[in-house]
Amino acid sequence: MTVNIDLLIRKLQARHDLSREEESALRSIHWIERSFERNQVMVRGSDELHHSMLLLSGFVLRSKIAADGSRQIVETNVAGDFVDLHGFILKRLEHEISAASPCDVALAPHDDLRRITNAFPRLTRVLWFQTLVDASIHREWMLVLGKKRSRSRIAQFFCEMQARLKIVGLADANGYDLPFFQQELADITGMSPVHLNRCLKELRDGGLVTYRAGRVEIHELAKLGRDAQFDPAYLHIGHHEI
Repeated sequence: MTVNIDLLIRKLQARHDLSREEESALRSIHWIERSFERNQVMVRGSDELHHSMLLLSGFVLRSKIAADGSRQIVETNVAGDFVDLHGFILKRLEHEISAASPCDVALAPHDDLRRITNAFPRLTRVLWFQTLVDASIHREWMLVLGKKRSRSRIAQFFCEMQARLKIVGLADANGYDLPFFQQELADITGMSPVHLNRCLKELRDGGLVTYRAGRVEIHELAKLGRDAQFDPAYLHIGHHEI
């Protein structure tokens, strides 16, 4: 059975011109499909990796686990993301990946990734670009968590998710599905659930955005962006010559 990797192709083509040969190379990978339930651990930091995971549907969380067992969410991945592409080189992650919703994934054997990156040097740079965007998102959230007020953090997260999901056709200016628990949103944005609820109420009462029952309804995207002081430059959306 052929695995549908159209969201990955769409995401890559939003930033780069893929040749037919490069697209065919990606589709020639011997993808292995798997499904995960919500809260299921998908990759542990101690696992030796022989595959990299493409998220076909759903949302996943990358987390660091402290010595006492508590976790810090460090990034969110959406459908179309090559979640642990860097594991192709590192072979082990220093963090955990878990499902934040029911997820379908496709695993790319590292032998296949080695084959296509040896044969297509430019495609190697295209894939490398994706890992650099991940690093850029990490740096942005160090700034967000360290310097922005709480209400701006959740506004930032809503703006970022809208931009990232729009690339793969899963969001528009009016909103998108985001099936997170409030505790997860609180962990992502570095606040308590009580404080998060207060910030969500302020944004809702201000007519900017409503988050209810796993759905983000955006009422004023431009104003939400101003409230967040959101600059999407760190997402590197748009065409890039490499």
